[in-house]
Order: sequence, then structure tokens, then C-alpha cells
Amino acid sequence: MRSTPKQDELPAKTDVDPTEDYSILAVDPQADVRDLITRTLSGEHLYVHAVATLNEAKAFIDAHPTDLILLEAALPDGDGLDYAAELQSSHPHLQAILITADATTHMAVGAMRAGAVDFLTKPLDVDELQDRVITALHAPRRDPQRDKQVEKLKHLCRKLNRSRHDITQQVDILCNDLVTAYQELASQMHHVETTTELRAMLQNELDLEQLLRRTMEYMLDKAGPTNVVVFLPSHEGGYTVGGYVNYSCDKESSQVLLQHLAETVAPRIAQEPQVLWLTDNSMTEAWLGDDASWLTNAQVLASGCRDEDETLATVLMFRDSDEPFEDRHFDLLEAICPVIGTHLSKVISIHHRRNELFGEEEDDYGTDYDWMNDDEDEDGGLAA
Repeated sequence: MRSTPKQDELPAKTDVDPTEDYSILAVDPQADVRDLITRTLSGEHLYVHAVATLNEAKAFIDAHPTDLILLEAALPDGDGLDYAAELQSSHPHLQAILITADATTHMAVGAMRAGAVDFLTKPLDVDELQDRVITALHAPRRDPQRDKQVEKLKHLCRKLNRSRHDITQQVDILCNDLVTAYQELASQMHHVETTTELRAMLQNELDLEQLLRRTMEYMLDKAGPTNVVVFLPSHEGGYTVGGYVNYSCDKESSQVLLQHLAETVAPRIAQEPQVLWLTDNSMTEAWLGDDASWLTNAQVLASGCRDEDETLATVLMFRDSDEPFEDRHFDLLEAICPVIGTHLSKVISIHHRRNELFGEEEDDYGTDYDWMNDDEDEDGGLAA
């Protein structure tokens, strides 16, 4: 099927690998073009076969190993561009050069899209034909190695993408952890700042009335306008109002409200191990049941003030749901209630030692704080 080189015809360039033989198929309906290609390219190590139709070309390609096909774009029984595209998948190492009389940009783009490594225009130039063929024949020797390199690069790219995805996830997790850690640190620092500030303010305060007054003033300064009530244990085992800030209730109704809260809400607060935050009526109803009506449409923050597991006071903050509490208010109550409990314990201890030292009879100071409730402000505002 391969033609024998003719020594008296135009010699082909010989700068191909001398250790390899190359098979070239020319497909063109014009006999003079086939003859020109055969005479120009046939030579040492170059074997040229020529056919006129697409069907002949397919039969030859299927039956013979072929390195290069020179393919006319317009064939009587098919489209050379379509066949060149088909060869990309069926014979990936077979290089194609398209031949056309239509030397347009559109044809050049079509040839490249069809997978051709080059294209030639008619009439064919012998020197150009030889140069383009030698260049195309060099390409297949690089293809296997290039394919391996490309596949290796694709594999590396997939690994890099997986690694990048993993690293991105790890960085996201790390960033989230750092943000969380920063927020926790900031919260702890604010907590320490609050407790340190309140301890310093109460450090030398041994008068119970002034202690509660200054504590509630501090809370108002940090939380803004709100109702604040401090309940103190009574000698009867219940709770009484030790001090309050009246923000949204009139004086007459506040007395009834505070008394009822002391009887029903304060004992429940004392049983809560942590700060309680009720944001709506449903939560308040679940916590207080029928007594929730006293705090309808109000947000509630509450906590016990403890020292060594003994509840020495309870604090209740409440205001209209249209002015909801924020995380900082929760943090405020969480920070100051242990300080209040510790300082109350200190005041009670000093009071008891004073009684023992001077032989005084123990009054209600250490066990009943009802005496403080008689000192209400005239305007119903701050009382302690």
C-alpha cells in the first residue's frame, strides 16, 4: 500500500528521525494534486499513499498505521473538516493537515477547531509543503510524552485543588476559631473589667442601703433605662424588696407589682442556677404560669446573687419588649451578681462580728432586710 520512493523525482527534506519510517496519506479528488504530493514527499523514510475519496481514506486509515494525513476539506463523498475532527478521538496520534482552495480566516479557524495541526492553500507550494509536513511529523514523536505530562499535570492539578479545598476549609475553621476565641476573650475581658470596676466601687461600702443604691446606679449606667429590683431574703423564709428602680410603672401600681414579684418571682429566681433571660410572653408563661400576667409584654433578665451556694439576694431587670435586652445586658448581670453576693456576705459577716464584739443583740440586719423598704424616694424612682 506504500509507494516506492523514486530517486529521479524531487527529493523530500531528510531532517526527520533517521531511525523511523513515516507513513503519509494524501486525500484529494484532483489527480494532479495527489501526484504533486507523492512526488514531493516520497523519499528516504517517507512513504506516501494517495487516494481520491473519503471512503478510500477511511479504509486505508483503518488498515494501515498512518502518521500524517493531508486532507482536502471538500471531498466528493464527505467533509474533510468533519473527518479531521473524528480522527481526534479515533486516532489521537494521527496528525492532520487540511488542504483547501478557500484561504480565508474562517477556514483557518475551522481547521484548527477540527484538530488539524496546519492547513495549506492551493495551488500548493513545494517548499511550503515540505516544511509543513516535516514540522507535523515531528509533533507525533512528542505527543506520547506530552500526553503523559499533560495527564500528570492534570493529576497534580486535581491534587492541588483538593489540597487547596482542604486548606481553605482548615483556614475557614481556623478563622472561625480565632473569631470565636477573640469574641470569648473580649467577653472575658469585659467581664473582668465589669467585676473589677464594681468591686472597686463597693470595696469600702459596708452600709447595706448604700451598697444596694450604688449597685443599682451602676446597673443603670451600664444598661440604660430599665426597671431593676433587688430582692432580699426575709426572716420568714420568703423575699422582700430591698431596693428598686422604677422606670415604667407609676408609683401606686409599682408597690402592688413589687410586692407580688417578691412573693412569686424572687423565690423562683433563687432556684435558677444561671442568669435567666425571657424574651417573650410564651417563655414567661412557661416559667411563671398564671403569675406571668404581672410581666406581660416585658423582657426579663434575672439572677441570684450567691456566695458559697447561698443565695443572699436576687436581681430582676424587666422592661417593655419594644426595648429588648441585648447580650451585653445578659453579660452585665452575669458579671455583677457574684460580686454582689460576695460583698453582701462580707457586710453580713462584719455586722455579725460587730454584734459579737459589742455584745449587741442581733437585729434584723443579718436576716431580715424589711427595714430598708421604708426608705422609698418621693418620686417612686430609685429606692433602697
